[in-house]
Amino acid sequence: MESVGSGEALKASITDVEMDLKGEGGTPLSGFFDWSVGLVSAALSNILDKSAHYEGGRGLILMGEPCSEQTVRQRAKDSETADFIQNAPIPLQSTDCKGVIQWANLAMLDMMEYTQDEYVGRHCSDFAPDDQKDLMSEMAKAVHCGKKIKEVPVCFYRKNGGIVPLLLDTNVSYSEDGRFHHTRCFFRDDTGRRVREARAEALVDEMDRSLSLLDHFMSNTLHFIRTPCNVMTQALDAARGQLDSANHANQSNSMVSVAAKAAILESKLMLDVTVGQLSDLTRTLDDVSDLQRFEQGAELRPVINDVELLPLCHSVMAECALRCHDGVECVLDIGEGKATLPTDPKQLRRVLHHLLANAAMWTRQGSVHLSVTHDVYPNGAPRCVFNVTDTGVGIAGNIDVVGKYRQPQSMGKAPKGGSELSQKYLASVQQARDRQVEAAGSLSNAKGVGLGLLLSYNITNALGGELCFSSEPGNTKFSFSLPY
Repeated sequence: MESVGSGEALKASITDVEMDLKGEGGTPLSGFFDWSVGLVSAALSNILDKSAHYEGGRGLILMGEPCSEQTVRQRAKDSETADFIQNAPIPLQSTDCKGVIQWANLAMLDMMEYTQDEYVGRHCSDFAPDDQKDLMSEMAKAVHCGKKIKEVPVCFYRKNGGIVPLLLDTNVSYSEDGRFHHTRCFFRDDTGRRVREARAEALVDEMDRSLSLLDHFMSNTLHFIRTPCNVMTQALDAARGQLDSANHANQSNSMVSVAAKAAILESKLMLDVTVGQLSDLTRTLDDVSDLQRFEQGAELRPVINDVELLPLCHSVMAECALRCHDGVECVLDIGEGKATLPTDPKQLRRVLHHLLANAAMWTRQGSVHLSVTHDVYPNGAPRCVFNVTDTGVGIAGNIDVVGKYRQPQSMGKAPKGGSELSQKYLASVQQARDRQVEAAGSLSNAKGVGLGLLLSYNITNALGGELCFSSEPGNTKFSFSLPY
């Protein structure tokens, strides 16, 4: 009443005033009232209060209205909700359709280091860096159209000039008639996420650097090993040629003893074994080098020629026979059809060599079977189908031998734009390396380096096919098709 009477305000009100009144017979009654006080003209004051006389100026009028119990309870709930939101630990604010701040809770004001009067009533873009003002305008338009904003990274200036990174979520409140009322804005401090993302990117960069150093080391190592191997192979081939000549001459020379002839023959056999082992080593070096290129994202460029299928298959089956256990039969079956296939002979030989070598290693009894048939793709195009089947122990049904070799992601730079992508990239890099180790451990059984299937899978893809696999005890089959 004092503020209205002194002219500071035209009207004032107070709600939920608990008062004790006297009822009938003087019984005290307790109730809640809403009271309001306002200014009225002197003429109206004289009418309302005939015992007083006002000349000019204004009078005061006090009006009270009892509150129902339901109204009191609802107001108590509303007051509790308002207090809960105002003191919530999450920064909250509301804005109008133009992005002007209408209200902010204590957590928002504390984070921005502003008072209520300094913060409320200003546009959101007033606190945004210059490079995000357009983003603020676009978000205001989107929100006005009823769209939700979820986890959008934004930055706001604090009162002290510092920048706080935030994640923004919004939804819209509509009035009863469906019109836009205000936007609810929910903020979360984004500093922790950005720190984790920076750490993940640093870890990925370090892993890329380590892998690059490892690849460089491997390339140099393979080069230094391959060069002397090639020299030794040439020297051994020359020595084997000389032994062949000496053995041929001694066979017709009766002056040479039987023991000398046997020694020359034994030396030739030992030399053949050495040349074979050296050839295997050179082939392994080539496989490791090519596999390294595949991991780096390089593409194999086949050298296409018309390949005679029978001589090539007969040659790789002969090599397979030397690797088979005693009593294991090697079978070659080439179906009727074209005798030649336009493909890269060297790469086709490598694939068949690895598949047959794998079959020979795991087959203790029974047979290793290579079949070549002629068929068509679903679209009618002709194709040549290669099947390598063995009667070995088989592979457990829960192991996807081919699927494990599908490369998850190129070993390039780490993806940008979020910690989730960075974490996925880290996982993909680790999986790629783990697959190498797993392949070497579970499939080679210490008899190889575990690269054959992985290399075969990549080569068949480069030749236009895809390596497929099926297995059960006593019947394991790898197959692939190449186009004519």
